[in-house]
Amino acid sequence: MKCLLLVLLVMFVFCGDTSANMKIKDVCKWHHESIIGWHENNILFKRRHLEVSDKSKYPNSNNKTIEKKLLKQKKLLNAIEKAQMQLQALSKVYHYLDCTRFESNFEKN
Repeated sequence: MKCLLLVLLVMFVFCGDTSANMKIKDVCKWHHESIIGWHENNILFKRRHLEVSDKSKYPNSNNKTIEKKLLKQKKLLNAIEKAQMQLQALSKVYHYLDCTRFESNFEKN
């Protein structure tokens, strides 16, 4: 028990300094970059879904090929849904922190 308390005490002492340097601007910058990244992923997933869904490219397909394409479509739809959920969650926090006041600084860099 004493050893556990010693380990926890050491962790709190060394980790306490790193959190003191965090500012809301840093958190907003991280959320801004994450939102842009997830938005780009969402666009990429949608484009890929349109490519996979285009049946005119595969006129002479057998059942196995069709099953593979349907599986890819399902995976892409799940990825699109996940990206949209991430965007919504990050956007809520971004809006709550009122990060729009820092946007011009992020866009310059």
